[in-house]
Amino acid sequence: MKKKSLIILAVVLALPFALAGGLAVFSVGAYYVASCAASKQYKDASRPGHISNLAVFEFADEFRVNLADGRPLRAKIALGFEKGSPAEGQINERKDVLRNIANLVLSGKRKADITSVQQQLDLREELRASFNHVVGGGIEEVYFNEFTLD
Repeated sequence: MKKKSLIILAVVLALPFALAGGLAVFSVGAYYVASCAASKQYKDASRPGHISNLAVFEFADEFRVNLADGRPLRAKIALGFEKGSPAEGQINERKDVLRNIANLVLSGKRKADITSVQQQLDLREELRASFNHVVGGGIEEVYFNEFTLD
């Protein structure tokens, strides 16, 4: 009977250590997989070779809007498009409409919606899609030359 009690005690004492060790191995593995995925996603999003071939239109004035939660945002926005594409003329011709769209999209956000890098990348994509709807396509990138949340 004493031998059986010792075995049960050993199992009860060893089980938490085994679980903790398994959790540690799992956590390290999950961190590695997540960091590799995030690195690949960042590399895909930045596309440095693609960006260098683009012409750039910079809005003359910075954007100053109050976010949906009342916090002020200041941003300088530029648009990247293929050199010589029809988008260039459309952007210059419709820049006031594009400013209005940017103001509407930005003012509909809360600070919590645009604080992380991924959220800002998503915001750039949302603006790009909205701008392309107005100019008929051709805008490849939206750049935040300045992005300040007060």
